[in-house]
Amino acid sequence: MPTIEPRIVSVKGFRFRFTPEEKAAIEWAAVDRPDQPEAQRMQAAALRATLADQAAAQFIDLDDADTVVGVQGLEAMGLLAAGRAAEILGAPVQPQELP
Repeated sequence: MPTIEPRIVSVKGFRFRFTPEEKAAIEWAAVDRPDQPEAQRMQAAALRATLADQAAAQFIDLDDADTVVGVQGLEAMGLLAAGRAAEILGAPVQPQELP
C-alpha cells in the first residue's frame, strides 16, 4: 500500500495562497461592528478565532477537515470567488511553502 505524504505548509505559505484582495476581505469581515446584528458579530468573532488559531499553528494541513471546511466557508461567505477554495486547498505544495 503506498504511503501518502501529508500536505502541510507553513502558516506563511498558507497565507500566500490567498491574494492580497482576499486577505483584505477576510480581515475586513473579521472586524467587530457593534451596530451589526448579533449573528454577524458572532460570524466575525468566529473568523477572528480561526485567524488566531492559524497564527498560533506550527503548520497548516491542507487535507485537515477543519482547514477544508474553513476555506470552503470563506468561499460560501463570498470572501473568496467561486472555485478559489479548491484552488487554495488543491494546489501542489511548493518547496517555499514547507514548514
